[in-house]
Amino acid sequence: MVGLGPFILIISKLWDIPAMFGAVIEVGFEGGHGTASGLAPTFEMMKWPEGKDFALASATVGIISAVLCGIVLINWTNQKGYTQRSLQIENIPEDETIGIIPVDRRPVAGYLSIHTDSLDAMSYHVAIVGIAVGVGYLLKEGLVTIICFFQAVLSPATYTSIITIVNSFPLFPLCVIGGLIVQLFAQRFDKHETIDIGLVRRIQNMALDILIVSAVAMIQVVIVVQGIVPFTMMVIGGILWNIFCLLVLAKRLLPDSWFERAIAEMGQSMGVTATGLMLLRIVDPDYKTNAL
Repeated sequence: MVGLGPFILIISKLWDIPAMFGAVIEVGFEGGHGTASGLAPTFEMMKWPEGKDFALASATVGIISAVLCGIVLINWTNQKGYTQRSLQIENIPEDETIGIIPVDRRPVAGYLSIHTDSLDAMSYHVAIVGIAVGVGYLLKEGLVTIICFFQAVLSPATYTSIITIVNSFPLFPLCVIGGLIVQLFAQRFDKHETIDIGLVRRIQNMALDILIVSAVAMIQVVIVVQGIVPFTMMVIGGILWNIFCLLVLAKRLLPDSWFERAIAEMGQSMGVTATGLMLLRIVDPDYKTNAL
């Protein structure tokens, strides 16, 4: 709504930009760099490869805006007394302000489930993630094969339409299904519980960091600059909508701890889940509310 509204009412009348531009804010803010990167082949198949650059730029602006707007809103609402916990600087542990966990309170990152002389545990878990991705790839290829099998009974126009949709469908949602299949298989047959959630999370976080850095480096700034005015209008609309949801809708709709719940949602809706959790930790470091 926020993306398509300004596009229909203003942008489409002033600039010659494809209608898919209206989806940039949704892909970048709510989806993030992962969705923007994953949809790159789709933008290319839809004859608008520049959409990838606008989506990645939107995701980048979204994360930065989430942190900056989130900190400002946290300080303002704390002064108004809307937070469940008073955020006096002297009451905040040092590790919360400098981002470093004290030596005596550092949690375990993960457990080695396999003897190193047999197989490195990290390599094993990377392979598990790779299998999940592989299953997702096979699912997509299977869909294409099924559509091709029914080509003889479909009209040329219907076949072309369906095969275009299937080919343009991004791979990563199918990889999510692949991960679910691997998890169900492990729960059924991995009696020794060799998959450690801590190591999987380390791989997840590292992959996300690499993804964001690589995605930002891939942005063709020249393309974004050419459409900087409509892009800025779109981004401002997304930021204002999120702030409106937090300050107006959340206060009236959420049952309790409305600000803690809403600041986490705002961080996630403008960046990634980790951004929302970071903002939540500032206002609710011990997770005493139901927000988490």
